[in-house]
Amino acid sequence: MASLLLQRSTGRPQRVHKGTIMMTRSNRRWCSDAFEIACWSKERLRVAFSLDCRDREILSYVVFTTGGIDGNLIRDLMVKAMKARFGSPSAIHTHFMRWMKAGFFVALWRALPGAGRASTGP
Repeated sequence: MASLLLQRSTGRPQRVHKGTIMMTRSNRRWCSDAFEIACWSKERLRVAFSLDCRDREILSYVVFTTGGIDGNLIRDLMVKAMKARFGSPSAIHTHFMRWMKAGFFVALWRALPGAGRASTGP
């Protein structure tokens, strides 16, 4: 009978984090994730959410039972998060323009693999 039982947990594994993971202000880094719950009826309940990495506040979420999680769903999720955090479309535009002037999008583009290389065509 004892062989059927799981071993008792010895606590959380100790991991050393290298680099900066903590955010000092809200709205500096957001993330999204998703999970799936298998129901007894053989259906799957899927939940996707976005949260602010500083205060760990859930900004928006979606729950659905059909299909899988695709890029359109995550984009819609993040638009809902922006509306929840910043309010009106004009407020979102104001933040977008501030990010653009600060060079955020150029830095993001340069951080992508292969970015900045000249295209030689097909």
